[in-house]
Amino acid sequence: MNIVNNLYLSKIISILGFLFFLVLINFIITRFIFEIFKKILLKKEISDQGRIETIHKLIRLIIKFILLIIFLFYLSQQLKIDINTFLASAGAVGAVLIFIFQNILKDFVAGWFFIIDDIFRQNEEIIINGTIRGRVINFTYRYLILKNDNSIIFIPFNQINTVENLSRIKK
Repeated sequence: MNIVNNLYLSKIISILGFLFFLVLINFIITRFIFEIFKKILLKKEISDQGRIETIHKLIRLIIKFILLIIFLFYLSQQLKIDINTFLASAGAVGAVLIFIFQNILKDFVAGWFFIIDDIFRQNEEIIINGTIRGRVINFTYRYLILKNDNSIIFIPFNQINTVENLSRIKK
């Protein structure tokens, strides 16, 4: 019984150690890549803090997603879960999931294009679809989050047709 407890304890310590390692890697890689992008943006004379914050958030999201996948594979290995069967059936399951979650995927893809195309940045004043006005306070995988005088508004990216950026209008 004591051997079994030690085995479980060693697995738990190993998993927690690997998780700590990934958190540390996340911090180091995020800072390193962000500094590289910051230097590139400054060379291109893009010193707008909003753009830099937006790119930093995008980098953090990508790195967290990759490290989560790595952790799940490590966890399955430590718990002796055979993922070969899972990976073999992932194609069929993936097709079904894409069909079920197509709106979420549309939000995700549209959001990436809005961010990459630099349509808006954090702290910019924008008007969405000609009716919703607010300041960009955040964005997630699925939503653009605006704040106006009355409330905080969550807008799914796939419902955004037009964006009028009031912060970039030259006076």
